[in-house]
Amino acid sequence: MAKTFQFVAPLAICISLLSGCNSTTTTSTTATTSTSTTTATSSTDAPAITAPKATGFERWGFLSKGGSWSIKPQYDQAESFAENKAAVKFGDLWGFIDKKGDLCVKPIFKKVHKFSDGMAAAVDDYKWGYIDTTGNLVIKPDYKQAGEFSDGMAAVNKDDQWGFIDKTGNLVIKPQYDAVGPFSEGFAAVKPSGGKWGYIDKTGAEVVPQGYDDAKPFTQGLAAVCTENKWGYVNDKGKLIIAARFDKAWPFKDSIAEVRAAEGKVGLISKDGVVVWKNNYESREQFPEHRGLLEEGGKWGYLDDNGKNVIPPKFDEALDFSGGRALVRVKGKFGFIDPKGTLVIPAKYTHAKTFEDGVAAASVPASSLPKEPAPAGATDSTKSDSTKSDSSSSSETKTTTTTTSTSK
Repeated sequence: MAKTFQFVAPLAICISLLSGCNSTTTTSTTATTSTSTTTATSSTDAPAITAPKATGFERWGFLSKGGSWSIKPQYDQAESFAENKAAVKFGDLWGFIDKKGDLCVKPIFKKVHKFSDGMAAAVDDYKWGYIDTTGNLVIKPDYKQAGEFSDGMAAVNKDDQWGFIDKTGNLVIKPQYDAVGPFSEGFAAVKPSGGKWGYIDKTGAEVVPQGYDDAKPFTQGLAAVCTENKWGYVNDKGKLIIAARFDKAWPFKDSIAEVRAAEGKVGLISKDGVVVWKNNYESREQFPEHRGLLEEGGKWGYLDDNGKNVIPPKFDEALDFSGGRALVRVKGKFGFIDPKGTLVIPAKYTHAKTFEDGVAAASVPASSLPKEPAPAGATDSTKSDSTKSDSSSSSETKTTTTTTSTSK
């Protein structure tokens, strides 16, 4: 899931992807301090791509798990890495960088999605198409909206109706739905105009009749569906395996799914619908990395997977653990804790995102960063003014330059 407290407008457009029946999604953002530098080359064979300058009041970069800058803050906005590429924004335009911070796709697109299956949706000339990892358009811009590839298929919108294309760009399922979800395990949830949710296969054939108020993707052979404001689970034959009796329901993972009962408490069920664990706290999501979120008195903390309160509720906001770190907000700033609850990256950043592939996108005010040196080729008058302002400093500079030259 995309995770954000804030804050920054997401890259992807909403496809009405199954948030459903009174469900809410929480996401997050934050920032940090600086250490390293980046270059702007595309690939070993390709010529260098010159990085433009960010223009906003905030600078985004990428943090290491130790809290230092893996890629220094230099972007107007940045998204998390996916398939070793991250979308970054300069002014109003988006491009992509690699894990070294080198630009691999020029920032020429008004909107982009993250890479999936080797392609990313991007807006060119006011329509959505798909680019490869070098920025070449491989599926022509022909759509009003476009989703990420999942299970070899991507949702696309023409004339306010959704259909699906394959990785070659072929329109496999013509646009005919008001809303769709991503393909997963060979099936996608779809909602026709004026109808209810059901599921289709990759040929467009209906496999689960359209009779639900909301529907989520299939995982481990079951999909959460909502009817009359209650959630249950169906199989790929359309049979309701677990009765619709929960206020909320999440996908199965490791044969366990999280559900929320009428009293607002969260528990876990097995694939036959048996409650295997009850939670005495208000919580959300499952237990990634053996830590589950809990809320008590307006503050957030964490449980272990036995239901024990291991990190007391003391944070204003908190997200799931990812890569051994969890994003938390303290007094309006963001930082990261380890599984023991220790604030290992101080809460001093404006915005940030969760760790993905060992780094986390984060931002600081542009005014907090050191001013960049004058560009090479500064005018003589500029140099002259600098000399006049501090003659001793100027002579020190000349000495250093002479010494460096001699040593060479």
